[in-house]
Amino acid sequence: MHGIRTLSQWLIWIGLCVAFSFQTVDAEMLYQLKFNDTQGNATYQSTGSVVGTVILDTDSIAGTTPDIAYDNASPDQTAWAATLPGVATNTYYGPMLILPDSNSRLQLTQSSDEMTIAMWVKWNGPGTGNDIRGLVGKWASNLGWSWSITTSGQLSFMLRTNTAATWSRTCETPLIEGQWTHVTLVIDNDALSYSKTAGGIQFYINGKVEPLTQGMGSIGSIIALADTPIVVGTAFAGNSRALNGSLDDVQFHDAALTPAQIHLLYTAQSLRYHLDFEDAQASATLDSQGSVPGIVVEDTATAAGTSSPVLFTNSTPDNSGWAAQFPTLSATSNYGPGLELPDSNARLTVSEDGDAMTLAVWVKWDGPGSGNSNFTRGIAGKWNGTGGWFCSITPSGQVAMTFRTDTASTWSRQTVATLTQGQWTHVAMVLDTTATTGVTRGGIQFYIDGIMSPLSQSMGDLGSIIATADMPIIIGANFSSNGQALNGSLDDVRLYDTALSPMDIYTLAGAPGDSLDINDYIYTDNGKQMIDLKNVLYLAYAQGSQLQLPAGTYYLNSAGVGLNNITDFTLKGSGMDETILVLDHADTAAMSITGSHNVTIKDLSINLDPIPIVQGTITNITDNGGQWIYDFTTHVGYPQLTPTNMARFHGCSCFFSGTDGRLLPNHGWFGAVGGSNVIRIDDSHGQLLLGPTGVSVGDKIALPIRGYGFPFNIKSSDSTRLENVAVLASSSLAVSYRYATGENYLRMTIKRAPMPAGATEVPLFSTNADGLNYIASSGTLTMDQCDFGFIVLAMG
Repeated sequence: MHGIRTLSQWLIWIGLCVAFSFQTVDAEMLYQLKFNDTQGNATYQSTGSVVGTVILDTDSIAGTTPDIAYDNASPDQTAWAATLPGVATNTYYGPMLILPDSNSRLQLTQSSDEMTIAMWVKWNGPGTGNDIRGLVGKWASNLGWSWSITTSGQLSFMLRTNTAATWSRTCETPLIEGQWTHVTLVIDNDALSYSKTAGGIQFYINGKVEPLTQGMGSIGSIIALADTPIVVGTAFAGNSRALNGSLDDVQFHDAALTPAQIHLLYTAQSLRYHLDFEDAQASATLDSQGSVPGIVVEDTATAAGTSSPVLFTNSTPDNSGWAAQFPTLSATSNYGPGLELPDSNARLTVSEDGDAMTLAVWVKWDGPGSGNSNFTRGIAGKWNGTGGWFCSITPSGQVAMTFRTDTASTWSRQTVATLTQGQWTHVAMVLDTTATTGVTRGGIQFYIDGIMSPLSQSMGDLGSIIATADMPIIIGANFSSNGQALNGSLDDVRLYDTALSPMDIYTLAGAPGDSLDINDYIYTDNGKQMIDLKNVLYLAYAQGSQLQLPAGTYYLNSAGVGLNNITDFTLKGSGMDETILVLDHADTAAMSITGSHNVTIKDLSINLDPIPIVQGTITNITDNGGQWIYDFTTHVGYPQLTPTNMARFHGCSCFFSGTDGRLLPNHGWFGAVGGSNVIRIDDSHGQLLLGPTGVSVGDKIALPIRGYGFPFNIKSSDSTRLENVAVLASSSLAVSYRYATGENYLRMTIKRAPMPAGATEVPLFSTNADGLNYIASSGTLTMDQCDFGFIVLAMG
């Protein structure tokens, strides 16, 4: 059944989807070479699920290769990366790492087999020998597969078929020599399409898919079986086709990760702390897997006595082995255990302009306490009373963020939605000092089960107002004294020093649910076809796809829609004349694009209801001693001469011919002022007091109603495209650009709106002011086949 769903219904639906279709972020990770342990010690051992010792092989036919070296200038701020230098006299040979128990793994011989390999790589070029450089391989005696970098820097995957043929595919864009780059290879043997980006071989560079130079379909079961171990740092056994470069965070998965999951791997360069409460072998642990090394300290000392320690529970939200339980001293206590993150005093202060932070966590809230207890419960905090922040759950279940400003004020924002007691929920909080104003994309942002959750009060950009707190970050409580303790459970706690995108957060939440169905957001209310465009945009952007709107006329169920702080997104109708969005708020922009990059809106029209014009027909003209009185009767179906409308007339009023409906020449524009030169007789009859104009009885008068909303309002955004769009009515401009940068594109038509219900006359105006304002903008604007000829009927 389709139809509108309330926020609570959506949260229930998402919760069910999480329960039954959860996709773990680290799905099927067999091997992971991070090149340091949780305490910051250099190592090339794997922390993946496959147990065994990684072997360093330095024995090549060119002699003993150099040993593996470690570099503390890693791409993700971890303690170490690995450098694998080639033999000085012949860099075609170099050290390689042999993965344990890998002979029979990732052979890719079955049509259903899948694989993802992701890593950071610093390619040092082809060298004097102009050599192909190997990343990983499972290749022996002309059997198996290998992944390399060509002499010109492109990623290349080669496989040997069971018919003794060799196939390969290469990506279009080369890597930059000497620069850290995140690269990913996806093999999907039963890929459904022949494609440069979605076939059986896929490459990603820095989290985004990179097209092949030649398309690829499904691989099937053609790869010849290679019963040989997987090697890292070379393409072949025998230490040949060596990398002669550096690697970090090498991961092997026996599944084809989604584009969203791959982007999250790239974003992990900003992951400073990660408490998953289990290691790769599913043993319970408090260790952090993030980039900051050190020991997580468990603190059970509270102001009310020693609490119980953090407990481990196998009741988890994501099918993992363990979560952490943070009990309070008693059911009526505000104190409990906390976890102190290592080396966190100076981190994530979010006190400078440009700083950002994301806290993402699974939480099971056990309530505010029993009896007369009514406690706020802490998720995490960095607070000393004079500075810092903390994230908590209010007694009624809202997620809240509180911080202390540098002017000694305490600010707080919380969600409208509430958590359900005793139920696992994924919660994310973003602090972004550069974000714009809003209840969803301002300086404080919340997400519940992967979807943006509006604030109860709007929030602007933070700048540098948060006062610094030289305190460690506490998990499971808000304060270092373990006050405002959680009284609940946590899992998969992540702290990033960047603002994650909605798509990244949606992925962390397990990508709940199937792809959106636009019909779930379309419904009928009082005979009008409505669309919940704001919420469907939240989900569409979280899923990382464009949003396609069907043909039809749809009233927006909110006062405008904001596309704020988003990147690479397209909102597409079914055609300028097929998809019409109607706004019923004259002082709100229908579409606001703020602080965004590469947003496209295309193939749709914007209308306003009611059309903001009092228009009528002249019924009598009287010469009153030099001041002429023009009696008129308003047109039905349009706004009438109410006191409210009389106070909002625009200065661009004018006359139209009663014969052909066109703007009367040589009569100019006049400023209509209600109660001064426009006299109200009743709602449908009025008088205009003006000098001689030459108009006749039967001619028409248009009195536009002033408003402050634009159909399209672009502000502080980069490279915005409005393509094949139309404006049918506006209380002000058609489109406004302020502080725009990049390459902007506009193909827009201003045209007459359909005649309103009950009307017998066509609209005389479309926009009540300019078609376009492009002001205080450093970017370029390309205007392509724009037609503004119907700002008034005179030019139609």
